[in-house]
Amino acid sequence: MRFLGVDLTRIEEAKELRKQGLSPKQIAEKMGIKTGSVYCYLFSSKKRIVKYRQRKREKKIRSMIRRELTSFNLPLKWENETFRMLQDYHKIRATHGRLFVLDIQSILHLLCRRYKVSTPRKLILITYQGSGRQKEVSGYMDVLQILDGVTPAKPIDYIKKFVATEKLPKQETEEAKSLLKKIPFAHLQSRNPRVLAATILYTMHREGNPANKPILTQDYLASYFKITEVALRNNWRQFFKNNDEKA
Repeated sequence: MRFLGVDLTRIEEAKELRKQGLSPKQIAEKMGIKTGSVYCYLFSSKKRIVKYRQRKREKKIRSMIRRELTSFNLPLKWENETFRMLQDYHKIRATHGRLFVLDIQSILHLLCRRYKVSTPRKLILITYQGSGRQKEVSGYMDVLQILDGVTPAKPIDYIKKFVATEKLPKQETEEAKSLLKKIPFAHLQSRNPRVLAATILYTMHREGNPANKPILTQDYLASYFKITEVALRNNWRQFFKNNDEKA
């Protein structure tokens, strides 16, 4: 007798071995078949197999979430909310093979924002920059837009606000736009916009700049934009140092 194209005696054999306490891998070795086939024999129902795989996947993801929460010293009670948000995010994005760890870290960054908890510095750096192919679309920026409906501010928005606050000439904004065009698009998407804004302003107003402008120090800009001087300096070296030296 056959069921779903499988000899029922083999199903019974697999289930009997399972009752004896053997693992699916051990059953596969004993029966001379693949582990995947063992699961088919044991459950012999597509719905049950799907549910089993869903439970296994959820268990793995929850384990990753707990590991990240512990790593960044964030409340473990965020686990369920993080899992639900991750599900919603992936339903909307409908993508396969994403970097789960980066998505989880981005959601934790968003939760810090929601609950007004100080975001760990390392978490900010990871989720703004991303990695690999996701460098073109920063995890945190994308999660912020998809789940909270907030369009992330761009560097030029911060520059305009600074120019207005400091009562600088309006042409400063146009000069800043031309400098922003020199930064590769992938980096514009994957860097903290406040750091990029500060870098542009520092390039325009640093000591030794031939233009007759007030000097803006790294310390002043870092304090105003609430970033570190190291981040500002690294961005300036990467994008503008060589150009300034040639000038």
